[in-house]
Amino acid sequence: PHWAYRGRDPAPGAGDAAEARLALQARLIAQPPPPPAPPAALAPTRGFAVPIRGYFDDAPSNYGLEVPDTAVEGFTGLVHVGHDVAWDRPLTGVHAIADGVVRAVERAATWGTLVVIEHIERNGARFCSLYAHLSPALAVAVGVAVAAGDLVGTVGRAWTWENGGYAAHLHFGVRRGRFDDPPAPGQVIDLRYRGRLRRARVVQADRHRTVARTGGELVAKPSAWATGYISSAWAEAGDHGWVDPRPFLAARAGAALRPLSGALPP
Repeated sequence: PHWAYRGRDPAPGAGDAAEARLALQARLIAQPPPPPAPPAALAPTRGFAVPIRGYFDDAPSNYGLEVPDTAVEGFTGLVHVGHDVAWDRPLTGVHAIADGVVRAVERAATWGTLVVIEHIERNGARFCSLYAHLSPALAVAVGVAVAAGDLVGTVGRAWTWENGGYAAHLHFGVRRGRFDDPPAPGQVIDLRYRGRLRRARVVQADRHRTVARTGGELVAKPSAWATGYISSAWAEAGDHGWVDPRPFLAARAGAALRPLSGALPP
C-alpha cells in the first residue's frame, strides 16, 4: 500500500489483487451485507461514547500534526486530520461514538477497511465519525442504525492488506456536516491529480461528482471526502470541516459516557 505514497508504481495488477483480497476477506468473515430495507432514519443522539476502551488515557491526539520534510512516506507537508490510537493493539474493539446511521463501509489498499457513521447532535448539528485501518470483521453494514457504544468492528492486524499495511492502530476522525454534503462552488479544495496533491477551485459539485479547476484544467473527481491528511494550505484556511476528536468528545462528556458494547456477533 505504501507504493503510492512513495511515488512508485506498484507491480502490474497489484491494486486489483489487493482489492480482490479485501473483498474475499469480507465474504469469508461474513461482513454484514446492507439491509434490504431503506436506510434507518437518523435521529438526534442520546449520548456519546469513546471509540476504544481507555480512549482518554491513550496516546495524545496527533490531529493537526504537520508531516516534516524528513518523513519517509509521501505525506511531506500534509496535515493529519484524525487521531491515531490503539497502537499495537490488533483486534481491539472499535465502537460508535454516538447514535447514528452507517453511511459507508469501504475497502481500500491504503485504508484497509473503513467505516463512516453520520450523527445529529441535540441542537440539530450534523457530523460524521470515521474509523479506519479496521479488520474485515465488522459488526455493522451500510444503512443500519447504531447507538453510542455499539461495536463497529476491530482494529486490523499489523502490516497486512486488511489495515492498509501499517502497524496496528485506529485512525479516528470527526468531520462536521452531513455525509453527502458536496463542496460549495468557489471553495478551494485539495485534489490529487497526475500523482500529486494540488489546490483546486470548485466549479460545480453534487453528492456524487465534483468538478474543479487546477492549473487551468478542469478535473472531475468523486465527491467523497474521507481522508487522513489535507494540505497545510487547506488546514490554514480552516473550511475543511475536520475537528480534533479528543476535545470534541471531551466537551460532550459532561454526563457519563455511554458504556461500550460486547463482542462481535457469531
